[in-house]
Amino acid sequence: MERFPAATDPGDPEPRGSGDAGRLLLVVLAGALVAAGVPHVLGRPPPVAVEPVRIDLNRDPPGLLRALPGVGEVLAARIATERASRPFGSVEDLRRVPGVGPALVARVAPLATVGPSSR
Repeated sequence: MERFPAATDPGDPEPRGSGDAGRLLLVVLAGALVAAGVPHVLGRPPPVAVEPVRIDLNRDPPGLLRALPGVGEVLAARIATERASRPFGSVEDLRRVPGVGPALVARVAPLATVGPSSR
């Protein structure tokens, strides 16, 4: 069984925590430089803002619809059935689906979109 030494093992010539403060300072400074717009700190490109992917109520499969908050297997199937008979024109149209009320539409709206029908 491997032993994990304490941060200050008496038999260790250099305690484990001695370099942590320097590394922490380096990380903080690097973060500040990236935030200030200095590119490629430490050889890495600056972080890129990524737009979230929205779930398309008209085209995405029921399995993906289930990723929406409050949408389970049964509700995802109802959404798919409803869009097959008449595609959604807006996220608000989700209210046509039995079991969907204004509270659920409000929870889903930031994460969903309505594209052209796939039929």
